[in-house]
Formats: sequence, C-alpha cells, structure tokens
Amino acid sequence: MLLVPKLSSSTSSMPSDDQHRLFRRKGGGGGAAGGHGGGKGGGKGGSSSSKGSSRASDVAKKHGASGAFLNSRSSRPFHIPGIKSQFMAYADGGGKPTVLKSDSAFIGRQAGGGSRSSIYGTSHFGSGYPYGGYGLFVSSRPFPFGFVPVPVSHGYYGGDEYLNMNDTLRPGGHLVTAIIHPSYNSSSATFRLTGDNSSVTTVFDALVANCSVANSSSAITPFSPSVTTWPLPEQVVQYYRASSFALSLDNYNNMATLLANAPVSNDSSLPQIPDTPLPLGLNTTPLQCINTTIGASVPLADVNPGSKFSSAEIAGIVFGSVAGAVLLCCLVSCCCSKMKGEKPSKHEKTKYNRFEIVNTR
Repeated sequence: MLLVPKLSSSTSSMPSDDQHRLFRRKGGGGGAAGGHGGGKGGGKGGSSSSKGSSRASDVAKKHGASGAFLNSRSSRPFHIPGIKSQFMAYADGGGKPTVLKSDSAFIGRQAGGGSRSSIYGTSHFGSGYPYGGYGLFVSSRPFPFGFVPVPVSHGYYGGDEYLNMNDTLRPGGHLVTAIIHPSYNSSSATFRLTGDNSSVTTVFDALVANCSVANSSSAITPFSPSVTTWPLPEQVVQYYRASSFALSLDNYNNMATLLANAPVSNDSSLPQIPDTPLPLGLNTTPLQCINTTIGASVPLADVNPGSKFSSAEIAGIVFGSVAGAVLLCCLVSCCCSKMKGEKPSKHEKTKYNRFEIVNTR
C-alpha cells in the first residue's frame, strides 16, 4: 500500500493536522546500530550531569528505547534558553507554558506546554501548533515545544525571523541537516532530517538504533537555506513539533508547498492545491519506521521529573536504609543483653534507695 499524505475529500483553506499527516505505525523498529561519532555540546561535568544522564536514560528506557540508543551520545539531556526543564529524547513534554525572559532571544513570548501527543504536524510549514496564532505563518508565534520553527527557505511563511540565529540563541544549537539512508532499502531514496543540532543528533541516533539507518560521522552537516540547498520546501513530507523539525525526501516534489505558491501574508488566501502523492515505487517500510521513531524520540521537555535520584541511586538508598536498620537492631539487642547480665553494686543500690527515700518524704 502506498504511503501518502492523508487528504480530505474537500480542500479547506487551511490544512488540519490530519489532512496531510503520514500514517503512523505503532512501535519502533528493530535493528542493530554501529558506533556513534561526534557528540552534542553544552554538557556539564560533575554529579549533576551524571544524574541528568541517568534520568534521561530512565525516561528513554521507560518509553521503549533500545539498548543501542541508551548507550549512545544522545542519552543525555540538554537545556534551552528561557526554560527551566531539561530536554531529552522520549520525554512526554506537557506542563504549563512559560513567558520567556531576558535570557531568551524572544522576550515576552510563550513557550512550552506542548506534549508528545501533539507532536505531528503536516507536510506544510507552520502546521502542528497546539496553541498560538492562526494560518500557517510562523512569525511572532509562541513556541509550544520550546523550539523555534526550522526555516527551509527565505521568504517562506514568515520563517525569515528564525534564519539568522547563532548557536547560543537558537534552542538546541545551530541548524543542521542529516542524510538518512536505510541500509536495507534497495531503492535510491534519500531522506533528510532538518532542525537544531541537538534534536537532529538525537533523532539520528534513534534511527540508527531502531530503523537500520546507515551510521556515518559525516551524515550531519550545517544547514543554510537557499534555492540550491536541500531540503527545499517542496521536498518536506512531514513537520513535527510545531514545525521545528522536518523530514524530507529528495525525490519528492509537493506542488502545494512550493515557494512560488506560498501566500504573501497570513491574511492572504492559501493555495487551493492538493498535496502531491509520494513517488510511485517508494519503499514505505523505512519511511514508516523513520516517521514513527521521529515522533517518539524527538526531544521534548521533561516536566515531571519525579524523583531527583536515578533508579540505581534509589536502590542504593533502600539497601543502605535496610542494612542500617538491621545493624541498629543488632546493636540494641547486644546492649540489652549486656545490661541484663550485669548486677548493680551495693553502692549503687544505696544511692538508689536514698533517692527513693528523698522522693517519698
């Protein structure tokens, strides 16, 4: 069965979340991973970093991450400006939105609150917002998941606002793209991930672990949008996380999302053009695995950290408490036995009797 963007029988002025969403299959994929090259910046040394890594591993394991992913560079959390929560793969997101302050490039805007259940957008830039704004233009909008939209072209649906951001200001780091080649895919299909460095690196490692994607230290490269740099807007098959992460297919050409067909403003009528089906003959098995794994693993905020201790630390505390209680009982028992075996001296009896006499007068 051909995997195509989901279309309604009638074309509305604005695509809904379901109209162009890829069909998703439940569960991850199988497959072993090779070694992992490179790593993400921004890590801190010391016990706090160790605890954060343990928490991130616990979260990923709880949501079914493979052992290969748990041992990868991406099983570590990271922070983004203006939001207190840690961000990590497989986290549920959610919580209450916050107002960004002076440590963010977007003072006064709302950020956060988006959950894993609303991670999928459509093939249209500006889709997938659980709250904030209308239409598809992304300028001046809040950031429901904490990350800013990923602009794939100049002058495209208000995305220019997020083009010239340095590594420090852009949540998750600079824009990058990763080439995805499923190793068991006999076709020449080439997929690409596009987003911030931390998110792309994390998802790439999850795809290597889950979907038998070919691992390469040179797969992830900096991305600067232009008319000659892929991905192009018409190559995107799915946006995620309020259009802050994209999956594209090199030989896909969606007429509905061409730059030439984009409206001039958010108040202009959207093009009444249906989405182009995915290429005939495309092996949909890797696409299904890639789409599902991105939806499950792309980093979100860990807003319900629960215990501040890792499972190993909790086990150590419980064992130590039980051992301490047993030792205390043994000491008390020994002391009681010793006291019973000793008889008070005559001098002690006299003092005790005098005390009684004094108190009875």
